[in-house]
Amino acid sequence: MEKKLSDMTEEEIQAEIDQKSQAKAEEAAQALKTELDNAKKELEKLQNKDFDFSKMKEGEKALLDKITTLETSLKERDVREVTSKKTELIDAFAGANADLRKSLEENYAKLAMPEGTPQEIEARMKEAFTLATGARPDDNEDIMRRGSSAARSGRISVKNDSIDPNVSALAANFGKNGYKVTDEDIKKYNK
Repeated sequence: MEKKLSDMTEEEIQAEIDQKSQAKAEEAAQALKTELDNAKKELEKLQNKDFDFSKMKEGEKALLDKITTLETSLKERDVREVTSKKTELIDAFAGANADLRKSLEENYAKLAMPEGTPQEIEARMKEAFTLATGARPDDNEDIMRRGSSAARSGRISVKNDSIDPNVSALAANFGKNGYKVTDEDIKKYNK
């Protein structure tokens, strides 16, 4: 129970004032400590954000490097595919003819046509063939069937009246159902 102010002595009043002041000071100090702790936490969060931002920048750089590497890889792959397709087409058109091969390569390089898809490469090669030989390949013809190989051309080739052993073996397989295709038949009908 609290005494009335009139019942208290001067020392008791001073002690009461000191005690309440001390309590308020401690309360204020506690409030300041809490505020200081909150400020420190906020500062730490801001510092972490800066730290995270730098990590984010590093991550962004790593991703950009990865994207660049992948783009380079894709371009190299595209170049390999174009080169492969071009070589395949030159083989189909020129076969073993070294002069025609060289002429096709030179004319292909001179043409300013796109070469992003196999169809564009084929169209460009047909133009190169036209420039090299003066003859235009049939647009409906499968360019890959132009090669010198009997298997690719669908024709049986006879040179010096000799028959390719692969063709003879293939013809023998047709004779399994009672029909025989002989070497003489191949020579006779290969005109």
